[in-house]
Amino acid sequence: MSNAPHVEIDPAAFWRDPYPALAAMRREHPIAYVPQLGATLFTRRAHIVELEKLTEVFSSHQPQGLMNRLMGHNMMRKDSSPASSVGRAAAMATPTGARPPATTSPRSTA
Repeated sequence: MSNAPHVEIDPAAFWRDPYPALAAMRREHPIAYVPQLGATLFTRRAHIVELEKLTEVFSSHQPQGLMNRLMGHNMMRKDSSPASSVGRAAAMATPTGARPPATTSPRSTA
């Protein structure tokens, strides 16, 4: 459970248009726990940029999350676990010596 200020939302209104609630949170409580979502939200870009790098604290690993239930576990959401490093390396691998094709003509600006 988060020790951030608790902010209540109307879930139906939030799903229809989250921007008014997010704007209010950004003004009043830029880091807020929303019980209806079961999540702590960071509403300012500066916080997100700084804190998203702390994967030992903030992880996208949500085994029971909606994305996992609908589509299975996504390689991009595995953070920095050893298993994900292997999968990422395999996905990024290129044949030895492979290079991107050279550009032979300028791109059209039309």
